[in-house]
Amino acid sequence: MVVLERPLPTPHEELDVVTTPSGDAVAMVHCNNGASEIAGWAKVFGRFAEAAGTPLAADDVYATLLSEAVDDDTDPDAGGLLSFNYLAGEPVTHVEDGRPLLLRTPDARFTSATSSAPRCTARSPPSRSAWTCCTASRSTSTG
Repeated sequence: MVVLERPLPTPHEELDVVTTPSGDAVAMVHCNNGASEIAGWAKVFGRFAEAAGTPLAADDVYATLLSEAVDDDTDPDAGGLLSFNYLAGEPVTHVEDGRPLLLRTPDARFTSATSSAPRCTARSPPSRSAWTCCTASRSTSTG
């Protein structure tokens, strides 16, 4: 949220203008933060541990997942993975319906650390240019 110094000259569909308790106008953008995606991956890894005969408490699954993402500093770009946490659409990038994606190139370093990093850190925030880049690469792919 940002407190506005003056009214916006034109409407912006990505922004909700609300007021603070004192009446100041505030521009607010709603974006997916990845929390639901982290929960989904924690559930997958927790179920895997249980199926492997080593059940873990949910807190331990989250602690391990988040530690892996933060402690792996070998890949500043999360191993070449790009996460889109669009569970319910994303008005900022004009994606109307939910389409959570984890994109990677065939040679990306896909590990527990890198698969968690895009959701657990600010390494790959959603952006229109990233979406365009990934969809353009996909349409020109020969494999």
